Amino acid sequence: MGKRDGEYILAGQIELDDGFFSTVKPEESKDKKLKRGRGSQKRTKVLVMAESHKVVSVKKGLKPRRVGYLKMQIIEDLKKETINQIVKDLVSEKSSLDTYGSTSYVELSEYVNEHYSEVIAKEKVGEILPWVHITISNAKDNF
Repeated sequence: MGKRDGEYILAGQIELDDGFFSTVKPEESKDKKLKRGRGSQKRTKVLVMAESHKVVSVKKGLKPRRVGYLKMQIIEDLKKETINQIVKDLVSEKSSLDTYGSTSYVELSEYVNEHYSEVIAKEKVGEILPWVHITISNAKDNF
């Protein structure tokens, strides 16, 4: 199944965001001082993408978008070159991307049909990128 999943290309409307997952430190490096924040060695960086299609008539209590396939890719850094290459490899060029306004995402419009990017208040992230954030939350809950 892993091989088949690796060959699948995401298409249509795609939500994209990055997430950070706690990393277990090896015993021999427990005494070393680690960075804090986004560059911390205590965190593994993961790029999360979800096919997300708008629902025409939303029933009360349901999400305004329906989820399709998901992809999560561990990444070494959050540089735009790294993210550009992953999008180029894993997302159809006919797709549309929804992202928040990160400088790492500024060139994504070169690899897809449309790229919608906006600065999102923390309280609104679940409305703009619902399935990516549900995916990140569920993955963190299982670790």
